[in-house]
Amino acid sequence: MPPSPKNQPICTPTFATAITQKLTKNPTTNQSLMYPGDSDDEDDIESPTEAQNDAYSSLSKSVYECLLKNTPQDSSSLDTIIATIKTTGHTYLRSHPGHEDTGDDGALHRMIDSICRGEPTNMDECQSTLSRIRYRMEQQSTADRYVAMMGLPLPLNQLCHEFDIRRVENMEDEARYKDLFNLVVPREYTLFPRPTEGQGRPFYKGLQYLMATIDYCDIPLSEAAGKLDRVMEVVEEELEHDKEIFERDAEVSRKRIELFALYGYSSGDISPRKRKRSFSSS
Repeated sequence: MPPSPKNQPICTPTFATAITQKLTKNPTTNQSLMYPGDSDDEDDIESPTEAQNDAYSSLSKSVYECLLKNTPQDSSSLDTIIATIKTTGHTYLRSHPGHEDTGDDGALHRMIDSICRGEPTNMDECQSTLSRIRYRMEQQSTADRYVAMMGLPLPLNQLCHEFDIRRVENMEDEARYKDLFNLVVPREYTLFPRPTEGQGRPFYKGLQYLMATIDYCDIPLSEAAGKLDRVMEVVEEELEHDKEIFERDAEVSRKRIELFALYGYSSGDISPRKRKRSFSSS
């Protein structure tokens, strides 16, 4: 009998960093150990040590790998991965034409082109390339899901991967662009978490697609804000669900305890039962 959804993660690998941050809340302040973010004076925040950074990265990698196991994967053969890059990479390049051809992710576009042309490559390059492509395609399908949850029509009847985001980037009405930006971008870290190690740099097309959707359907910004907030509530519930699953995962639990120990906390300090008592009494 297959495991029930209650015992399986809901989120895709693109949410690995968001789950990791929930797993690393300070037991005293309930803020992220690594990214407290709410201090009035950033100079008061001590930078993580190298050991703390390494432990956090190791934990995040374990969360990502666990989420990856819960999604359909291709055969590990080099030929199969190359074939997947050729099909998925072509779809990605069409979804994001002419963007980021310089800088860090210019390398991604050039690598996809190189692999598609059949130039020599190796397993590490191909796995890295496929991981970054999938992160970007997942961000776009996530945006499609949010639009469906909000019950809004597709801009130009196009899904995120079909939509030319330059329509947003080149918007002539600067005031309108600013309003849309201020509506969507503050919700970024919940809706579109930062990539984890191996997924490349952040990708913003999903955010821009939400801006375009709200612009094209021309609903009041207050109504759009309410719809976005309801989507965020669902996402938060899903993240909490997955966090509780990962708290019980042996490998993740071990690395989590190691990280908290570097901040002076014991395993008892971060047990779910003790944490609930602490917050209920505060």
